[in-house]
Parts: sequence; structure tokens; C-alpha cells
Amino acid sequence: MPAAFRPLWASVATPFDSILTQSPVHQRRQFLLEGRYPELDAQLQAIHQQFASGALSEGDYAGDLTAGLIGPDDPRMEPLLLAWISTCPQSYVARQVYAHFCHAMLYAYRGESTGNTITPFREVKMYEWGWKCFDAIQQALALPAAKPLMSYDLMIELLRVWNGSLELDEAPFPPLSAAEQAIYANPRPELTPEQLDPARWLELGLAAVPDSLILRDSYLYQLTPQWGGSEEAMRAFVAEQLPRLDSTRGAKLQALMLRKLAFHQEVFLEDEAGADRLKAEADTVFPQTAESDPIDARLRRFTDAMDVAGRDPEKNAAALSMIRDVEDREILAHNDAEALYYKGKALCTIGQVVESEPYLLAAVRMHWGNALGNILWLYCSESPLADPQRYRQWLDELVAMDSSEGYLALATSLYFGYNGIAQDIRASEQPAIEAAKRGAARLMANIAQHYFMDEDNCGIVLGTDPRLGVRWLHWCAAQMEYPFAQTQLGRHLIYAKDQSYAERFPHDPEAGVKWLQEAVDQGDISAHYWLARAYQDGYARIENQHEIIELYEAVLEYGDARQQSLAAFYAGKLAVEHKDFEAVSRYAGILKQLDDPDGWYLDAEVLWHASGDDPKAPQKQQAIRIMEEALQRGSGEAEERLQHYRSVVPQGGLLKSFKKLFGG
Repeated sequence: MPAAFRPLWASVATPFDSILTQSPVHQRRQFLLEGRYPELDAQLQAIHQQFASGALSEGDYAGDLTAGLIGPDDPRMEPLLLAWISTCPQSYVARQVYAHFCHAMLYAYRGESTGNTITPFREVKMYEWGWKCFDAIQQALALPAAKPLMSYDLMIELLRVWNGSLELDEAPFPPLSAAEQAIYANPRPELTPEQLDPARWLELGLAAVPDSLILRDSYLYQLTPQWGGSEEAMRAFVAEQLPRLDSTRGAKLQALMLRKLAFHQEVFLEDEAGADRLKAEADTVFPQTAESDPIDARLRRFTDAMDVAGRDPEKNAAALSMIRDVEDREILAHNDAEALYYKGKALCTIGQVVESEPYLLAAVRMHWGNALGNILWLYCSESPLADPQRYRQWLDELVAMDSSEGYLALATSLYFGYNGIAQDIRASEQPAIEAAKRGAARLMANIAQHYFMDEDNCGIVLGTDPRLGVRWLHWCAAQMEYPFAQTQLGRHLIYAKDQSYAERFPHDPEAGVKWLQEAVDQGDISAHYWLARAYQDGYARIENQHEIIELYEAVLEYGDARQQSLAAFYAGKLAVEHKDFEAVSRYAGILKQLDDPDGWYLDAEVLWHASGDDPKAPQKQQAIRIMEEALQRGSGEAEERLQHYRSVVPQGGLLKSFKKLFGG
């Protein structure tokens, strides 16, 4: 790669460039992109010496050492960082920045997922970048450097998410490439328990920087419940460390512990009241506003509000108002790319898309990677800034960065023919696989559906192969725990026997019910309908028939119109079987409100069954007339049922009813 590497995210023009280009962070980034490694190294060495001499706090040092050099998460930057190391082989800061870059790439491939939603591809990439990070830290520590704080801190961080011994699934799907498989063929030394023990690295780090709060905070995070620790372990660690810290650092460590516990309560236990109590206790121990100047405090309140706001326009508007008293120049002077990103995101969320553009572009220019996805959708076809050419430019940039979001956007655009890109379902298949390998299961599950289609054009394009389709669905359902895939897999396992491809598809009702229950447990509404149907059709035993009605009622409350129609119809049929005619009438009324002809079908059934066994009962003739209306309106099952009615009712009675109806 040439030294003068100009990725799109580093070349974008913004209204704030006159300020941005004066930033030391921007200058250091330019040194890296242009191959001016000795100048870059001199600046970073000066920052390290300031920290080592006590002229720079560890918090400022931690931010300044890597600012602008490791984000966004772009693997194309690695050759530049390696060239810096090659040019300055005795540079501690060069190797440490590279270690941080490797760690950032590990997190990029890890994504937001945890547990078994880590795909085989992600495992490979985490393994690859984890080893690079581990090696780079070891090499940095082998060089003479005063107070190598960041090396020890990063090792503690690394060992939380990577243990150097991930096991590769022997038959992963989607398949790994030969190059990806080869990563595991690269022999690595066996790591000792001491090398994998975060407590050992904390001890070594504190020997080098005894009063470090950053090291203690990183280790404290290891002990949080979401990482397998406990509140008791966290409190015991803090109690052990307090005698070794001054009163200010001790209070701050206690507050950090309480805020971590509050986060766990709020996010993992969904206990907002408990979280609020812990936050209040943390503010009593060490108020957040005491940590920094008023501008930073206002920015932090804004980002905290955005974390809570989500996509609620009212909350986003409130969050936005919290930062409007901070001038853009103040944000830029603080080099706060995160604040620019959140400001742009908030504007975009409340519909001020045009106003959001300069903030998001500036955040990208300042190397805030999270803004890249928002930039992409600034120019999509549904945006007031719709621009197919710019959309494709940013899409290609994300794909070049090996971004899961880029592959997903490309596959989606090709699949549906969105954003100025011509529809090409076959071409969408490979980027969909790449997106799924990186954790995006939805599109993969959608495409899997086309392998069950005989007549549909998509089935012709991809080729009808139910065995491949079920394999895709099973991978998304099992590996990704994706409820849509679980629902579709369960449905096919139960009902594929009725399809033209039945001989090429496994019929396994027991497994199908299991997958539907998994999806129901995750709240998938479609799964509620199909599980109720499976019980109603006898594919699984259920002791309490009312549970079927509860499943249908959930669909009626939360489903879309089509789902509600299906649920009301089959719930009505079940109520007919149990002679609960009041319930049947209720479901008929729901169907009529939805303009569904099966409402008249159920009305006819109420009259037919309520009239008992007398074939000459007047209600039977009335039921025939209503069923005829259901047939005329388009009810799919009305014709067969009408034939049964007519076979039971005497023809003379039926003729009289026709004469009465038509005045004959």
C-alpha cells in the first residue's frame, strides 16, 4: 500500500475544516496517512514523556496516545502502522498504538453480539487480531519505556474478550474461505495460566504505575456480573484497593464500581429503579460534574441522554436541547468527535436530516467510526439528501473496510433494488453471506426462503434447493438465535410435507415445535401464530387448549393485519370445535372489521352449529345463505363447507329459502 493512502472517510470536506485541520490530532493522522513516520513518532514520544514526568494525567495520556490513529476500524490502515514500526523499530509508542489498533479491530469483528452469536468467521478474526494485539503488547513491553501504563491496561482489556484458544467449528456455515481456515493452521505458542491471568497483569502494571486508576478500573470491569463476576467480587476488590489510593482516587473508584453495577441493573436486569439508586449513590460518593470542566459536563449529559433516548423523537429532541448551549467551536476545540456524532444523530432522528449532515461528516473526518453507517443512510433513497452516486461511494467505502454494515447494505440494495442500484437477487447472495458471516442474519434468512420456491422468479434465479434453504435457516436459527429464522425453520419442518418439495425436505414436527417455541420465547409474533396452528393441527400435544387461544390473542394484539386475520380465523375455528359461539362471534367481528370474508364464514358456522342436529332448522338455511356470501366475497374454505351444508339440508327446504330470498 502506498504511503499516501487517502480513504474516503479521511478526504471528506466539512464546513468545520478550518478548525479541524488545526487540530494536533488531525496533524498526527496526516503524518500517518502520508508516511511521515519520524514526525509522527516524535509527537507521540513527547506525549509519552509528558505522562512519564507527571506533566500529563493518565486520563489525558490515554486519550492522546491513540487519538485519530486507530479509528475508524479500517483494516487498510494496518500496513501504514507496520511501516511506522519498521521505520522506528525502537519506538514504544509505535508498537503500543499498533496494539490498540489490533484490539479495535478485534472488537469490530466481535461486534455487539455475545455468546453463541459469535459466528465462526468472527471467531477466526478475533483469533487473528487477538494474537496480533498480544504480540504487539509483548513487543512494546520488551522496549525500554518509563511507565508503560497503556500496555498493561490493554492486556487486561484484551484478556476479557479473547483467551488465545478459540475453537473453530469443524463445519461452520457459511463456509470459511481457505485463507480464513489457514489462520488456524498458523502454530502459536502455548500460553501459561499466568499469561492469561488479568490479575497478574494488574499486579505488573501497578508495580510500574502504582497510583493508576485506569488499571484498577479495567480490572474492575472484569469482575462485573455480565462478564461472569459478581457484585460481591467487585466490592471486595474496591475494599482491597482503597488503602492504596488517596481519598480522591478512592472515591472515584467506588463511584466507577457503582455506575458499572447500575449499568448491569438497567441493561441486563431491566431494573431501572435499582439502577437509579446506584447512580444516586455514585453521585454522592463522587459527583460526575467534579470530574471535568462545565463544557465536558454538558457534553456528557447530552451523550447520556442519547443513550436513553434511542429512537424516541421526543426524547431525542430533549437530548438535543441539552447540547444546544454548547457552541460548535467549543466542541471542536475539545476535539470531541463523539459529541458531533451524537448531535448529528439526534438531528437525523428527529427528522432534521439536512441539518445533521455537517455534524456527521465532521465526526467521520475526526475518525469517529460509528458515524459511517449514518453517513451511508444520509444519501439513501428515502432521505431528503438522496444521492445515488454518493450513496454508492460510501457503500463501496464500507465494503472496502470489510464492514458488516457495508455488506448488509449492499446485499439489501441488490436484493430489493434500492438506492439507485438495480435489483439483482443472484448478485445479492454473496454479500448476504459475507454480512451473515459477520453477524447479520436477517437477509440470509430472507434469501433462504427463496430456495423453497418452485414458481417464483426468485426460486428460478437461485435454484430450488430446499435442503440448502433449511441449512441456511438452521444456521441462522441455531448459531445466530435469530427468531425470524427459528419461526421459518419450525414452520417448514412441520408443514413442508404439504408442499411440492416434500420429498427433498425433512419432516420433523417435534423439532419444528421446538424452534417455534424458541421464537415465541423471543417474542416473534409470527411464531405465536404458527405454534398455535401446530398445536391445533395436532403436531404436538398440549394439555390446556386455552394456551392455543392465548397464542392467537397475542397475534391479535401485536400482529399486522394479515397476521390478525389468520389468528382470528383459526381461533374462531377452534372456538367452533368447543361450541363457544360467543367467542366465534367475536372473532367473526374482528375479521369483518379487517374486511376479511372469513368473518362471514364464521358467522355461518355459528348459526349452523347453534341450530343443533335438525337439518330443517331455519338457522341452517340462514347459514347456507351467509356461507354463500362468504364464498362470493372470496373465503378460501367456504366452497367445501357450503357443499357439506347442502348435503345435509333437504333440497326442498333449500329451494323454499331461495324463493324467499329472491322473491320467486
